[in-house]
Amino acid sequence: MKSPTVRHRRLGRELRQLRERSGLSTTAVATRLGWSQSKVCRIEAGQIMISESDLIAACELYGADSATTAGLVQLAREAARRGWWTAYADVFTGSYMALEAEATVIRKWEPLAVPGLLHSEDYAREVIRARHPNLTEGELSRRVDARMQRKTRLLGTSAPMFHAIIDEAVVRRRVGSREAMDRQLADLLRASERANITIQVLPFGAGAHPGMEGPFSVLSFEPGDPDVGYVESSAGEVYVEADVQVGQLRLLFERLSEAAMSPEESAELCELYGVERDQLRQGVTGPGHDVEGDDPMRRRALLTTAATIPVGLVVAFDDALDVPPEPERPEDLPQIRRRLAEARRLWDASALTTLMATLPGTLAAAREAAERIDVPAAWALAAAVHDVATDTLNKIGHKRSARITADRSVLLSARSGSPVAMGASARALGMMLRTTGRYPQALRVVDGAASRLESAGLRTPAQAGMYVRLLCTSAYTLAGAGDRVRAFERLAEAERAARRLPPQQAEVALPFVLLYRVNLNHVLGDPGAGLHVGRRLKEEMYPTPERKARLWTDIARVAWPTGDVEQAAEALIKAHAYAPAEVRDRPSIRAIADELVQRHPRVPGARELATAIGHPL
Repeated sequence: MKSPTVRHRRLGRELRQLRERSGLSTTAVATRLGWSQSKVCRIEAGQIMISESDLIAACELYGADSATTAGLVQLAREAARRGWWTAYADVFTGSYMALEAEATVIRKWEPLAVPGLLHSEDYAREVIRARHPNLTEGELSRRVDARMQRKTRLLGTSAPMFHAIIDEAVVRRRVGSREAMDRQLADLLRASERANITIQVLPFGAGAHPGMEGPFSVLSFEPGDPDVGYVESSAGEVYVEADVQVGQLRLLFERLSEAAMSPEESAELCELYGVERDQLRQGVTGPGHDVEGDDPMRRRALLTTAATIPVGLVVAFDDALDVPPEPERPEDLPQIRRRLAEARRLWDASALTTLMATLPGTLAAAREAAERIDVPAAWALAAAVHDVATDTLNKIGHKRSARITADRSVLLSARSGSPVAMGASARALGMMLRTTGRYPQALRVVDGAASRLESAGLRTPAQAGMYVRLLCTSAYTLAGAGDRVRAFERLAEAERAARRLPPQQAEVALPFVLLYRVNLNHVLGDPGAGLHVGRRLKEEMYPTPERKARLWTDIARVAWPTGDVEQAAEALIKAHAYAPAEVRDRPSIRAIADELVQRHPRVPGARELATAIGHPL
């Protein structure tokens, strides 16, 4: 399918709206104007240009006033203007460059090479030569010149927001000489320092992930112009314009962003590979210089987060996972319960920095007590502490360590023999499997735990409450896998189970379930439906600062893609008021907040939000 430019699409949309208001069908218009019906449809789809005389004739037929007609004529003239890329018509084919030139936000997933907009000259030359080996030196140089000209838009005053996610293989694979690759990595580092550019690396440790079908882009434009997806391969290019399909690409990108390293961690990785190449040139090897990337000293050097959690706390946490600290003194079960209660209190308050500081000691004390006392209750407590750790690490984007604590919780809860403890561990592990796109495995884990609880008879409030949570997690996983029908069936089952709980427990569980309706619609690419549900929820329904803030961040997540910028800003400000860490320290929410204040600084609330998150305007 040939893609229209942004102005062609806008013009076609305006003409279609005029025609529909006039009550004329495409067949009637074709007959009255002496066109083919195909011509009418292609003009409205923005796939072909319309002459000025044809445009005026259509406007007269539709009963448009003179001001509307003049505006559309001007829009048609702008659409016909030649962009800089037309001078390279032998290099750039299709309509992608016209779309890219007008985009305000570009999201790019690239598993194979550095995105073209970030190429250094030497890297571009090697990539183009590899793909087109029969080019003459003159033809090769012309393509490189075109790519460098294209790159300048990212550096101008009207530069778009550019968010690139690249596979770790991209920075590890040497393209050209070592010196050329070093220059490319240095270019990436410099680019990542610009306010309009975000670069993330998806690490090998992510395993199977949502982007394994290949590269794609999602381009966003000024309000009123819908997003466009773009998929390129050696067989050709595909432009994705259907709202549902574009929404699916946006969601894929969001999941990749959640699974990837933070921008700061990604920059550390790029810098580290440059250092490694320098060490190889100097013959440096041995402990601390493991080129294959498995050395713990190298892993330690990469530890950081996407937000404001102090790096030292994250380093200390990972050190404690490697070698648990010795507790100052043995603790009994009541003391471990108090530690767990305090960890949950900090979680409910969204006091993530304090929680990260205390978790290593709590994990070590709980594990030591379980091994020493060796009773089911001790193992269940140790598992519960690890579940809190998994939730916390996942929230701040430190997913590799979250997977470790989730795995350990499963082992610990199994020794407790408690269906509730095993259910909580399964929920945490299922969540981590889901974030890397392993939906079938996540469903087996979560649904298996729910079945065990059901077999136990759901005799206690704790069993029934955990059963509700597992059903919600299962529904979210089904949504992630694209199974809309089963996802909402599972959530309806969770709602019925929540209504069967004792009144006081149901009062907490039901709002929890209802908030999942917002999330399911978001995941399934229907943010408008999610926003409709979210607007019916009240913050009074949620008892803790973390839950109140989560309500508002979830509303922001569905308001933002619908174009309701004011609602998104208002929701983020309210979330920040209840729990600043929910906006500041969650990578996916922080990304929305940063993009909002960057793209819409004059929207009501944008300045207040920028101040809250420390984003310069």
